[in-house]
Amino acid sequence: MSATLQNLLAFLLTFVVAGWLAGLIVLPERLPPVTRVLLSLALSVPATVVVATLALMAGRLEASTLLVGFAGLAVLAALRVAPGVLSARRAGVTAVDAPSGPSTRPHDPVRPARRWRWAMRLLTGGAALLLLGVVLLAQLSVRTAEGIPPGTTWWYYYALVLDMLDARAIPATIGEWGSARPYPVEYLATTVHTAATAIFGGLDLAFMEAYRLIVLVLVAVAAYALWRRWLPAWWAWVAAILTICATRLSSRLVGYRPETFGLALVFWSAWLLDEALARRSLRWGLLAGLVSGTAFHAHAEVWLLTGPLWMGIIASRLATAIWRSFRQRRRSPTVALSTAEAGTAPEVASPAQEVASPQVVSPAPATAPGRMTTRRQLAASVGVLGAAALAFVLVGALAIAAGTGSRLAGLTDKPASTVAGPVSGDPTWEFFGVINDFDVALSPAPTDFWDPFLQDPATTVPYPGIYLNEPLPLIVTVLALAFVLLHLRHGLPRTRRMVLTWLLFAAGVLVGAYVIFLFYDTYVPQRAGPRRILPFYTIALAGLYAVAVYLLERRLMRLVGRSYARSGELQPAADEPPSDDIQQVLRQRPVRALALRAGGIVAAVLLVGMLLPTSDSLGLGGRALSREGYAALQWMRDNLPGDRIVLANAYTDGSIGAVSRMTGWIDGRAPYLEDPAWLAEATRNVRTARDFYYDPEFYGPPQGVDYVLAGRTEDLAGYATMEVYWEGFAASPRLKVVKEFLPNELMLYEILPEPPPGEEPP
Repeated sequence: MSATLQNLLAFLLTFVVAGWLAGLIVLPERLPPVTRVLLSLALSVPATVVVATLALMAGRLEASTLLVGFAGLAVLAALRVAPGVLSARRAGVTAVDAPSGPSTRPHDPVRPARRWRWAMRLLTGGAALLLLGVVLLAQLSVRTAEGIPPGTTWWYYYALVLDMLDARAIPATIGEWGSARPYPVEYLATTVHTAATAIFGGLDLAFMEAYRLIVLVLVAVAAYALWRRWLPAWWAWVAAILTICATRLSSRLVGYRPETFGLALVFWSAWLLDEALARRSLRWGLLAGLVSGTAFHAHAEVWLLTGPLWMGIIASRLATAIWRSFRQRRRSPTVALSTAEAGTAPEVASPAQEVASPQVVSPAPATAPGRMTTRRQLAASVGVLGAAALAFVLVGALAIAAGTGSRLAGLTDKPASTVAGPVSGDPTWEFFGVINDFDVALSPAPTDFWDPFLQDPATTVPYPGIYLNEPLPLIVTVLALAFVLLHLRHGLPRTRRMVLTWLLFAAGVLVGAYVIFLFYDTYVPQRAGPRRILPFYTIALAGLYAVAVYLLERRLMRLVGRSYARSGELQPAADEPPSDDIQQVLRQRPVRALALRAGGIVAAVLLVGMLLPTSDSLGLGGRALSREGYAALQWMRDNLPGDRIVLANAYTDGSIGAVSRMTGWIDGRAPYLEDPAWLAEATRNVRTARDFYYDPEFYGPPQGVDYVLAGRTEDLAGYATMEVYWEGFAASPRLKVVKEFLPNELMLYEILPEPPPGEEPP
């Protein structure tokens, strides 16, 4: 079997089939085909993670064990579906006819005549594929010919998967920062799913690139499913494409990151939550909690977005129910009001009259249905949240049973200031300064929420060329919001709920980011709020831009319909009253309607084209691993003992460990929130390394290091490169050249043992 086909089958199993089986187990009744497919994609990751975690607990993360687990899911799915199928056959139908709950999918009223529908679908489908293809090409443009990924942190997550596959279990330690450190479990769900897929597909750079693109498509489809709750299909897809084109998200999609993996799960959990509220279904609520719990164990930081997103969805539904109740009370006058205006007392029917003429009994106040709707919506919200919380706790219990626990990365462990260096009282700021090579004495730790060191550029530049700190883009965005608010009456009712949901989401993100900033007093985790969480408000901007163009299209179509009605070109059907609705245009003037829809599609494509990510907006910053650097690390893996310690002239996020499979002296995760002693040691290591590269003879090699790698910035996939004193390296008696990959540009040295006193070095 070819590697490509093997990878394809692995992706189908862990991204589609596993979720399809899990969906049949929980929801065996008949669902609309699109809903069933989306449900399968939403549950595929949690189902695979649960099966693989059970295999890890048994110490047998093997293909055979995973297949047994998936076979168990298939048996359970068959047992759940079989009763419905048998009863359906006895009833003489061909499918399970169980009720699937109320239809909550927003229907686009723009539906042409039957013979033109396929033309509309082909046009829309082709445009949708075009948008996705353009985004994929933009993402692929940053790759090298050798398939080496850009960026730095990608390599660390890759090393986590390699170590898990080597151990066939959750490893106890990982080699980084010159010794064995505790294996990180903050990204457990991401690592487990990747490892389970790699067992069937084979782990290499080609596999990881395909996996990254699959996750990109998964994020897009999850965003589409969420936007589809409020928008017609085409405009939901436009909003989804704009979501993954946002500067913050597109820069994260460049490489394999748990952050984007977790964001897809956050989107899926929100979709499941809204379905649960619409259906008043505890089972859908359980699924929302299951997916949310998986998102927490995939990337706890991005999971924080669940709070404002779920809050917006629940609050918008409650607000809709309350508003409906209010309007019903205003439109339905009570009997008392009517009789008061007439100047008479209300008539009371006698028991005999009630028996003889039941129709004279006064109806219940018209406000009752509205109140009941509000109460039912509130009760449904409480019940669904309770079910989701239960599922979330069960996922956490499984993680604890697997021997991991999991902590909220960035928000629990707060380093003590007593381990700081002599310059700053903030040890996290000290470490940030030494890895980026700037003097923290001249740059004190930021204390302002809007300080550039705390803010991500994506906050003010949500899309390439859109600078919200400049007047014109800001005015355009404000005008778009005003247009949407003023024209909501021309959209579907769910569109109004969408606007409220995402306004609350954006406000919640801002408030949450500021609370995190106020709660902590060190650079990390202070920056988690303004730098990591706040830029995700741009997801709301994606919906704003999409719904603005959508409402503009609907407004134009209604104007066209009215003009046709006035001119007499439209003839209403015999069984319906005269109307200027666009439906008549679509039935009687399908070519013109198709042209109008084509114009809307062209406008959407142009909008996406203007906001596509570029190599600059992806934020790579030149921190990549060159072909020569990758070859050098591979040579070290193949020719040097794997238990040796390597020092490079830059802090690397994981390229040393991932490619050479050796332990780097200043390589691995940034230990901002690890043990304070570890953070202090890491800071000293980087300072010692910088002194050594500046003058190896004067400072001498660091203790415990076996090999020294000296290269250019582009050769190491690291942060600020340390200046190398090449003449001092050549003259040092303690340094022996092992390999010249590029003379005086990329070289590997071995550190010779220090000779006894009185003896000359060899």
